[in-house]
Amino acid sequence: MDRSLKGAPPASVAIRRCTDYRTIRPALRDVMDATGLTQTLAHRRVFLKPNLMKGSLPEHRNNTHPAFVGSLTAELVALGSEVVVGDSSGILGFTDEVFDASGVRSAVERAGGRVVNLDAGPFERISLAGRDPAVFWLPRILFEVDAVVSVPKLKTHSLNVLSLALKNLVGTMPGATKCAMHLRRPGPDAFAEGVVDLYRALVQGGVRSLTAMVDGVWALAGRGPGVGPIPRVPGLVVGGDPFAVDVACALAVGFDPASIPTIRASAGRGLGPDPRAPGEEMLRIVREAVPEPGPFERPTRNWSERTIWTTLAHYWVRGRIVKPVHDPGRCEGGRRCVDVCPVRCVRKGTRGWVIGRECIGCLACHEVCPTGAMGLTVPRPLRGLFRRRAAGLDVGKLR
Repeated sequence: MDRSLKGAPPASVAIRRCTDYRTIRPALRDVMDATGLTQTLAHRRVFLKPNLMKGSLPEHRNNTHPAFVGSLTAELVALGSEVVVGDSSGILGFTDEVFDASGVRSAVERAGGRVVNLDAGPFERISLAGRDPAVFWLPRILFEVDAVVSVPKLKTHSLNVLSLALKNLVGTMPGATKCAMHLRRPGPDAFAEGVVDLYRALVQGGVRSLTAMVDGVWALAGRGPGVGPIPRVPGLVVGGDPFAVDVACALAVGFDPASIPTIRASAGRGLGPDPRAPGEEMLRIVREAVPEPGPFERPTRNWSERTIWTTLAHYWVRGRIVKPVHDPGRCEGGRRCVDVCPVRCVRKGTRGWVIGRECIGCLACHEVCPTGAMGLTVPRPLRGLFRRRAAGLDVGKLR
């Protein structure tokens, strides 16, 4: 499988201008036509992976805009494709609520697609050998479709400088397994290598085609201590090969591609353009589409990412802030929680089901429980922190 990665097709990227989500479809169509995605995705089963970080409104620019996801869904449906849109949100245990609050669920369903919660499983275990072996639990649906399209929001990121097509793939990891990767790979460069390994795991698991369509119509710059979120309107739709797309986006907003950890890591594995010399063709495409790029304000590191130790502490807490808990009074004994658990840690106890210490925090047991017997709990001292992160969501289901 590594041979197929090294033999990836030449970088292909297209950029179109669009400053209004109400007129987004022609720009999407042009990008798809220019990169061959129209032919690649027509009459296929296509999985779209947006970036649904929080339950915030579209104007806050935290998430891929619902109109972008809905319009892309409508374009693909018009091509005769079956469209599935899925994510695992940054608010652990609340992916369905984020789909609703962000407006993405209603936009996708109106366009003829359907939404899936990637925390609900079932999962495939993908093991990568090598100098730093890794194990990924990834949703099986990613390997059952004909194509996966990363659909990120163009925005700055305190750890990776920019959150783009490759970084957006982290949301395919269910529940707290995302936090676990931060613990295994703390720091920008190590985390970027982990993201590239995630890409390799997707390909090794059988993903047939992995491309990107970036929502850069509205964007978010700045962010971090002393640099608040700064709304921007670059008015861009960028699509094609995910590695080339990331380089093109960095150039379009005035960043040196070599300063983006995931771009450096990809190039170091022979998977993308050389960030030090991205090539005349790509430079020409960016210059023609964005003749006067408006440089984004760079993010600053959050306290949690300034040292390895603060990173480890932060993600250790985040990965454990939400835990599944069983209520035997609501349980009808269906055993769906047992069947979906990828590590078989749900066991019968004296008073209902018990979650073993080997739990990886995917939260599938909670997502598939039809009666709400497998609920969620947050330690009382951390409830205020969780509620702030989950602003805009109804967290009343917590016990």
